[in-house]
Amino acid sequence: MDAAAKLLVTTIEQRLALVIHDAFARIMGLSFVLLLAGACAAAGLGCVLTGLWLLLLPYLGAIGAAFSEGAVLLLVSAGLLAATRLTRTPPPAPPVEIVPGLLLAEVTELLKHHKGPMLMGALLAGLSAGKSEHA
Repeated sequence: MDAAAKLLVTTIEQRLALVIHDAFARIMGLSFVLLLAGACAAAGLGCVLTGLWLLLLPYLGAIGAAFSEGAVLLLVSAGLLAATRLTRTPPPAPPVEIVPGLLLAEVTELLKHHKGPMLMGALLAGLSAGKSEHA
């Protein structure tokens, strides 16, 4: 029976290693493709800005073309910042009935491990809360 359990554990470990290896390979492949896409996008943006510079240079001069390119870059960065703000989702809040229990459990655990500092903190909090403003 012991040999069968060892065989089962070994088989599960090998299967898990293969799954992790496959997931790692997919993630690395996706990372490489995204890095390549980012490099191509940066090169494309550089070409577009160079073309815009050459187009605006006769009409606005060197300073006007530089300001217009800066404005374009600011608009692109503001758009990207807005897109990242919209796609970011906050973590879900725990259910309301669980929160007091979690806080009570955390305070109890802190009190068990750090009695002195917790009592000193409670004393200081009580002193600062009870301090009169007229004194």
